[in-house]
Amino acid sequence: MKHLLLVLLPMLLLTTCDKEVDNLSVDSLTADWQLQEFSITRASSGQEIFKRGDKYTWLLLDADGTYARNFVTGSWSLDGNTIKVQPLPNTGARALDYEVLSVSDEQLTVRYLTTAQECNCGLESVIPGSEQAFRTDRFLKR
Repeated sequence: MKHLLLVLLPMLLLTTCDKEVDNLSVDSLTADWQLQEFSITRASSGQEIFKRGDKYTWLLLDADGTYARNFVTGSWSLDGNTIKVQPLPNTGARALDYEVLSVSDEQLTVRYLTTAQECNCGLESVIPGSEQAFRTDRFLKR
């Protein structure tokens, strides 16, 4: 019975998460979002290695397809459950694909693939700078 529960529980959790992003639309994402916390998880093992509150980052997704993350601006689009952001040229920022994990009227949780070096979190002593990791951001509507 325990083995059956161990198999069914992850499937139930994945199904629950999928339902949160089934009806994803530009309208459901358009808002001024304030970061509450972020975490870094090893891509290879799924092990969370860092988590911190942060209220200094904001993400503005406008209905006209423009975005701003702090002082980097550009365009954004929705492709399935992925927010694709393209910074304006000469900003020094790279294009990112944010996987939407959940969205509600008040909260947005996304993740994207990065490295310790790119996320500039001082994690190089914990994981090599070039090792891939997921950064998960939890935003609240401002």
